[in-house]
Amino acid sequence: MEPVSAAELRAFLRLDEGDSDAALLSGLIRAARVEVEQATGLALITQRFRLSLDGWPPGGTAAVALHPLTAVLAATLRKADGESAALPAGSCVLDPVPRPARLHFAQQPPAALPPGHRLEVELQAGFGEAGVDVPDPLRRAVLILAAHWHEVRGPTGSEGRPGVYPAGFERLVAFYQPRRL
Repeated sequence: MEPVSAAELRAFLRLDEGDSDAALLSGLIRAARVEVEQATGLALITQRFRLSLDGWPPGGTAAVALHPLTAVLAATLRKADGESAALPAGSCVLDPVPRPARLHFAQQPPAALPPGHRLEVELQAGFGEAGVDVPDPLRRAVLILAAHWHEVRGPTGSEGRPGVYPAGFERLVAFYQPRRL
């Protein structure tokens, strides 16, 4: 599922039903979603991610830049030989409110993980399963960018470099970009 449908993009572009290839529009929407996610550090639709740590986080807390995190699905200690051991439920607690979000590990860590061992945490992030769950400015940014790519199908900048974002795109995503004080 994507934040906007091919039918919404077709309407936004004012295309007739037979005017454009559905696969092209779907590809443009996927690429535009990824670009918006990279520009903002957000997961627009519900997705699963794996955080892999080479050691226990200092103080038992790890910061995760991806936002909004909605759930910890599993935490596993993976040994160098490929064997894994699941950490008990509740040993990894999510604090999703701050940005970056924080993972707190309740289990007492060993002094150090042996070489080749890693801590893996399966996370769920995103605003929801459906496009209507995504904030409207971000949906609009996906539409604007996909429409721009539909209209301009090649390099537009000097020396063959890709052109700049279309008008209004940066304004739509600016509120959602992480800020530093």
